[in-house]
Amino acid sequence: MCPIKGDEGRSAHVAGDGIAIRAELAPSSEILATARMGDELEILERRRGSVRVRSGDVEGWTGAYALVT
Repeated sequence: MCPIKGDEGRSAHVAGDGIAIRAELAPSSEILATARMGDELEILERRRGSVRVRSGDVEGWTGAYALVT
């Protein structure tokens, strides 16, 4: 496994205990969902060390550090 490279359209898996998927890039932004270790997320966009992901019908931002391809 390796850290994601931000390839849009690819999937990645959560490598940590649980990560917040937020509405916006800001750490104070609303938490839309929490992804758990092993969950598969679709990568939509990468910006400033964060990635916009899709999990089911939820789209939001999370830290790239917690995902692996």
